[in-house]
Amino acid sequence: MWASCPTIMNRYRSDWQEVSPDGLGIPLCVPVPSDNSAVFPRNSSLAQGTVACLEDLEVIAEPDAKLQSQASVWAEWIADRVFPTASHLGGRFKTRFTVLPDKLLHVLVGSVTKRHARIGVRPDGRCLQEGMLRYEEIFPADSLLWGIVAVDRSRLDTLVGLSIDPLSKLPVERYLHIGGRAAAGYGRAFWRLGFRPLG
Repeated sequence: MWASCPTIMNRYRSDWQEVSPDGLGIPLCVPVPSDNSAVFPRNSSLAQGTVACLEDLEVIAEPDAKLQSQASVWAEWIADRVFPTASHLGGRFKTRFTVLPDKLLHVLVGSVTKRHARIGVRPDGRCLQEGMLRYEEIFPADSLLWGIVAVDRSRLDTLVGLSIDPLSKLPVERYLHIGGRAAAGYGRAFWRLGFRPLG
């Protein structure tokens, strides 16, 4: 299941409009569910009648056809950009996407995000090393994150005047390891550069 909420979707839309004057056709209408309800796309596999169970939460499936249509448009738009070459994953996303109220998503994220306390012990094995208590938060598998990457010309004297496009050095797609214990499978992420503005 992939869940979002109006606040996140509005921010996502704003970021896309920031990097592209026409917003690259991003949907303008964000579905806003009422309290304790969820908006599912028309072809959702999550909603069974008027009720849906999301993890340990039971929510009412929003019956408004207009909201369902808006959620369907968003599911299509996101799937086409996140899974452009994997139609089976895109199809799965479209049927397992939902829009929750902001407060409900906050509760759900809090219940599914794992938190681990990690400590460092001195080599003699007797005491905690100073400054070695830390916490690790682990997102659920298949979490989607986005951001804007901005680069500018180099300010180094040796590179001034060279016509190098810094964005061309970034990989379009690649698996990365960002934090977490690799042996436990934590910290693995798939990077996709979704849009390069022309200029």
